[in-house]
Amino acid sequence: MPVDDFIDIGAFAKPAKDQRYGKVLHRERLQMKSGKGQYKFTIDQEPEKAGIDPMRLLIDRLPEDNMKKVTIGE
Repeated sequence: MPVDDFIDIGAFAKPAKDQRYGKVLHRERLQMKSGKGQYKFTIDQEPEKAGIDPMRLLIDRLPEDNMKKVTIGE
């Protein structure tokens, strides 16, 4: 089924010990379509995780794969 919908992307700081999420560093709703996409944004602090539908607002059989650990590369 093709995708053509507005979906949130976001980035989070490292959470405190008892928390699921850290501070929201970026959250934006963008129109996404089927296929691979690349989204860039600038934030003031190094994120721990980033991904799509970070607040799990959409129905998803595997919501745990929406967020990925951020690695800083060259």
